[in-house]
Amino acid sequence: SFPAQSMLHSHATAANILKFALLATRGITQDEYSGKDAHNLATLMAALKQNQNTGSAEHWSLSGLGTQAPPVPTLELSHDRLSWLTNSFHSTRYAPFPPSGTSIMPSSKFSVDDADNAYDIASYLVEWARAMLPFDSREFSNSSHRNEEEDVAASAAYAAAEARARVAEQEVERLNVELEQLRGSAGQSAERDRMVLEEEKEAAMDELRREKETELEELKIDHQKKVEKLQKQVKQLKEAHMKLMEQME
Repeated sequence: SFPAQSMLHSHATAANILKFALLATRGITQDEYSGKDAHNLATLMAALKQNQNTGSAEHWSLSGLGTQAPPVPTLELSHDRLSWLTNSFHSTRYAPFPPSGTSIMPSSKFSVDDADNAYDIASYLVEWARAMLPFDSREFSNSSHRNEEEDVAASAAYAAAEARARVAEQEVERLNVELEQLRGSAGQSAERDRMVLEEEKEAAMDELRREKETELEELKIDHQKKVEKLQKQVKQLKEAHMKLMEQME
């Protein structure tokens, strides 16, 4: 479904940005890259926040984030919101007890509001990452306080950061397209549902009208029979009365 796919891509975008920020500062562990914490957005955010709090300003700058890098957005993106998107990712990516040998596809049901919320989280992280870029080239050209090894490491971090930023922007563009498709599909579905409901309503009204017309026709026939019977009885009474009068004379 479009919502499930949108949730999947939103999570991937958010995870890539957080990993990019970790890589650009203090590096990234195997668990954070592809292990048990690789999909846990709250854990990645906590690691990045700890790195910002404990790392020196010089290291934060030399790693490619710049001296004016914005703080980690832990207030705007709370632990609960990130955990929600992580859990949503797991429920879309990993079907419960999939049959052996079958491909794993998004299986959970999510609403358009869920997709919007996931998109907001990913978009906020993309904007946060954009605030770090472009990097100040002077931070990499001034080697008076760094040796060649540090320059190579800084250049590698810069290249990796640029690559991840491009990936993140592409993911956001893809999310925008999917979200528009999702909204269009939802609108078409709502219109189809409305038309089906109108048709069912008209059919029900026609059926009720036919039933009432049949019932009214039956009542008319029954009434006519009763009138004819009453007229016959009146005629018989008149005839009996006439005979009685003749006998009395």
